[in-house]
Amino acid sequence: MHAEIFSAAHRLTIGTSLEAQGPHSHPCLIFDTKKEQEDAFVPFLQAGLLRGEKCIYIYDDSDPQWIIHCMSVNEFPLAKYLQSGAFSSIHKNEAYLTDGHFELRKMNEFWRLAIEKSATEGYSALRVAAEMTWALGEEQGCDQLIAYESTLNNMFPDFKVSALCQYDRKRFDAQTIKEIIHVHPIISVEGQLLSNPSSISPNVFQQSEARMDVQALLDNLVLINQLGKANLELQRRITQEASFSLLVASVKDYAIFMLDTDGNILSWNEGAQRIKGYSAAEIIGQNFSKFYTAEAVARRHPQHELEIAKIKGRYEEEGPRVRRDGSIFWANVVITAMFDQGQHIGFAKVTRDLTERKHAEESLARSLETVTGLNEEMHQLAYTISHELQEPVVAMTSYSKLLLSRYKDRLGDDANEFLQRIEKGARMTARMVDDLWTYARVTKPGGMKTNVNIGALVENAVVDLKGLLESSGCSVNHPPYSEFPTVECNKDQLIYVIRELITNAIKHHKGSQKPQVDISVEAERNGWTVLFKDNGSGIDRFFAKQAFSVYQRLDGKPDETGTGMGLPICKKIIESEHQGIIGFESVTGAGATFYFWLPNHSSIGHSLRVSH
Repeated sequence: MHAEIFSAAHRLTIGTSLEAQGPHSHPCLIFDTKKEQEDAFVPFLQAGLLRGEKCIYIYDDSDPQWIIHCMSVNEFPLAKYLQSGAFSSIHKNEAYLTDGHFELRKMNEFWRLAIEKSATEGYSALRVAAEMTWALGEEQGCDQLIAYESTLNNMFPDFKVSALCQYDRKRFDAQTIKEIIHVHPIISVEGQLLSNPSSISPNVFQQSEARMDVQALLDNLVLINQLGKANLELQRRITQEASFSLLVASVKDYAIFMLDTDGNILSWNEGAQRIKGYSAAEIIGQNFSKFYTAEAVARRHPQHELEIAKIKGRYEEEGPRVRRDGSIFWANVVITAMFDQGQHIGFAKVTRDLTERKHAEESLARSLETVTGLNEEMHQLAYTISHELQEPVVAMTSYSKLLLSRYKDRLGDDANEFLQRIEKGARMTARMVDDLWTYARVTKPGGMKTNVNIGALVENAVVDLKGLLESSGCSVNHPPYSEFPTVECNKDQLIYVIRELITNAIKHHKGSQKPQVDISVEAERNGWTVLFKDNGSGIDRFFAKQAFSVYQRLDGKPDETGTGMGLPICKKIIESEHQGIIGFESVTGAGATFYFWLPNHSSIGHSLRVSH
């Protein structure tokens, strides 16, 4: 029984006003003045008309013209609803007292027919505001008033109908008002709409008055207990929110503040004051568009941010913002839409000052641009020097040889030795100039890249080295063309690398066996590794670390045929121009395996191999 009473007391959730009441509601108005009466029934009925409901006013001692006058306030188009029949007023004798007295059965029939008619005419629901002063008369059946009001609580939940019963407190005695309150779950009094914990369900209402009072008292005790628990929970939440507010207020590196639904500022923390320059007193209540440039405000960008945040729940961007002194700073902005039980209540906004990072990025970009320009200049210089030196170096070499061939017998041993050294130095200088020219040509940045099969490049390099391969007796073994991958690369640069790795194996071959190079390919880490394994004696650990350094050789000895720039050029081509990796593996006495790795479809990755 106790659970039944409590359920009855809380079976409806109350809106904030009478116009918020939808179908299935049965509010009661207890009023003292005509103004209180007007302030209640007018918004109640106007809201129903605007929702497409059929509305009826049942009057007793009020003038129908007064009702029409009240309903027409604030330019409400009542005439339209009167003409369509959506609104009408009827006398008590057409409803409650059809036979000159009140009869519960006939009043229930009135409700049934009115509900059916409103549905047939296409209205979404039926809404009625009724004056109850007729119950003060001497007519037979008026003593059934309380029972009638109670039965409506059974009827209304099943039909699209709502009724506002109006009771003039000055004209009804206190006992009747008390009973009226017991049979209405919602009470409108002194401009407030209240949930009624003292309302009693119809099946309980048939018990004795003393029994009903006991049940109402128990119901109130349960409600008071629930309110006490709710109050404790509210205090706990207030304490938590206060602690959170103190935390937010003390944050200095981020501007954190709340906005209402229109973008007006509701709160302000220390970080916001430090970043934007406004004190809380200066900025709270103003629109957050003050932080945007005039151009952004002109194109409604602040409103656009709020619209996106409301639709998607969140908006984030980086862009210029304006401080109090008019200076511009670069900001990261995050706006989050706030909702309470599905209703949008505002926004939370977090701003971070990224000005220093932005300046650092711009400085880095300028530095990179400068370095790129210097690299271009260095390449151009290397190209120019190598081109211009070729002719005098060739002349020096040629004339040295000519002197030795023509005047060898006349100059003496010392002169011949000097000429031989000059000729040798000229040849070395010629090779260095040639390598410098190759370096400038092959590693020139911005070279065009195309999709090329590596097997075709291997075959091309082998053809280029035909003379060297035949003279050295070296054999080059590689898989069929079809087993090599196609990669995006600079064709000329990659041919140079392949040719240099084969040549390197031949130049540094030791032993009685003829040199041999086995080329293979492996798929690794979203890319391809091409390997060049030779049958030489391997590379000494002492010289391994400087293998890719300029003008260094793998055995540390002078080279009559090269300058030591081949592998450094290969390293620049693979790592700088193709975002790849180059290296080698070697065991002394067991040969060496040089390799390079290129990413598949220009995706950058890391090889599993490590240089030894």
